Amino acid sequence: MKAIANNRRILKTIAILMLCLAVAVAILVGLYYGLPAKLQTEGVNPYVVKKVENKAELTEIFNRYKLYQRESRPFTLFSNVAKNDSAELDGDLVTAPTDNGVGGSKDDFSTTNTQVGGIDEADAVKTDGNYLYVLSATGINIISVNGGAMQKVSTIDVEAESFYIYNNYVVAIGRAYVADSGAEIFVYDTQDKANPTLVRSVAHSGYFITTRLKEGVIYYVVRDYQYYNNDTPVPYVRTNLDDGKKEMPIDNIYYFDGIPERSYLIIGKIDLNDSQNDDYKAYLGAGNDIYMSHYNLYVTSRDSSERYYTNGLRNFISSSATVKTRILKFDLQSLEFKYGAGVAGVINDRYCLDEYDGNLRVATTIGNMEYSQVTILNEKLEEIGKTPHIAPGERIYSARFNGTSASIVTFRTVDPLFKVDLTDPTNPTVSKGLKKEGVSYYLHFVEGTDLLIGLGYDTVDGTTKGIEVALFDNSGADAVIINCIIIGSESAYAEAIYNPQAILYDKDRDMFGFAATVYNYGANGYSQTESYYLFGFMSGELKLRANIMHDATLDSRYEVVGSDMPYSSNYFVKRAVQVGDYLYSISNRLVVSHSINDEFTNVQVIEI
Repeated sequence: MKAIANNRRILKTIAILMLCLAVAVAILVGLYYGLPAKLQTEGVNPYVVKKVENKAELTEIFNRYKLYQRESRPFTLFSNVAKNDSAELDGDLVTAPTDNGVGGSKDDFSTTNTQVGGIDEADAVKTDGNYLYVLSATGINIISVNGGAMQKVSTIDVEAESFYIYNNYVVAIGRAYVADSGAEIFVYDTQDKANPTLVRSVAHSGYFITTRLKEGVIYYVVRDYQYYNNDTPVPYVRTNLDDGKKEMPIDNIYYFDGIPERSYLIIGKIDLNDSQNDDYKAYLGAGNDIYMSHYNLYVTSRDSSERYYTNGLRNFISSSATVKTRILKFDLQSLEFKYGAGVAGVINDRYCLDEYDGNLRVATTIGNMEYSQVTILNEKLEEIGKTPHIAPGERIYSARFNGTSASIVTFRTVDPLFKVDLTDPTNPTVSKGLKKEGVSYYLHFVEGTDLLIGLGYDTVDGTTKGIEVALFDNSGADAVIINCIIIGSESAYAEAIYNPQAILYDKDRDMFGFAATVYNYGANGYSQTESYYLFGFMSGELKLRANIMHDATLDSRYEVVGSDMPYSSNYFVKRAVQVGDYLYSISNRLVVSHSINDEFTNVQVIEI
């Protein structure tokens, strides 16, 4: 009997302990989910830059950032909580022009179609009016041109993605293997066009985001991920032709406290007129995308910092928080941080930003297509004005600024084109909007006129079809369609829709051109054709002036084997430039000169 009583006491004790444990677990679970939460960024100013003092501090920053955004698993009672950390940073942002950035100049040759006038952008083809510079698989080809006659002078043996020309320099934007990946700029002296000489080189670990050329200075932005290099999270650099890689000096590294981005944005410059003016700096957590005006460099990112919460036991992500665009402003000369700000919503592409009279204008879409707006920030990035809500239920597909006005295209099933009056930056106004089928991904103002060219896709019930080129009269309260031309009835693609550098624009010669591929699906199977389409617009109506193709049989190296078609992607025209009275069309293997006339007659063909 005594043993039975002892067993009962033991069972009772176990039952009480189990009940206490259950109550404790319930309390802990209640606390885990029920404790008041706060933003992980509470008390942190994401717009204050700090200088890294030493490598130990840099390593500590990286170790702290490892824990951020790691959402706690359910019922994990002892989670690692990162305090004073901030947001997920990735997104889009960049530029818009002050003076349209149109190609063309006082000299009679076309230039790269850029976003900001006077600031060049790297491309695969350039001309100075006497020579063509053409990037191909063999390098950068230098070709003399004179009245349609061409002669290949030399080839710079370099693996490049794009390049610039400035005076007697060719500056190649390429890759180098500095650490696991690399971004390198090669400077060649081409005073002797037959014998280009490599004179300078700068390389960083990472990859290029973008580059610009202004008044002989190359500005470059490199993204360097350091996710796996946590023991010594320092970017690598090589600044001389004969030097090996080395760690970037700690004095050149900065960070934004509370922005746990484990990748650097390296901002640098190469002065082609004075090498003593070269400089570079690395900013941890700066952002992704770039807009450069004549005086400032803006770095932007998608800021989701208001999504991340902690209650001390767990971290969690709120799906209802509004995402905003984070903007950082850097001085173009010193590359030093100046101001920062956040703007509601996200941008579509680099043409959603523009600096004018010291103010920055930003076009964003708010939330899940709740509405769009243009926000105006002053020199210190303080908000001074914003438009009423634009097109609720749609998002921005393209934007272009033009002095005291802007044009905004939104889209869901139809394509409204809105005019924004920015004459009073504290009180901007928006037109009722022109609605039409089709959507413009790129807008181009024709300077000195009320004409606006739109490039995008034709649409039917919201589904994209062929490529659409549209001409608008922008003189009234709302834009008016003059006419549209559709390329391809079904599926088509043009690089120029997403990369405006691929557009040839020359108002004086009445030319707006780009390459396009049309895909055909029929009873006889699949086929595709690629042509260079050249339009005129100065008559007040959009007209197709030429449809240019390269014939592979003009290439002595091309050999038809069996049933192979005498045509391949190597002969698709990618670019065209104008010099004097001649147009030069370029594919991977051929350059063809054409007289600028009604027929665009072929003058000469050379192989590259």
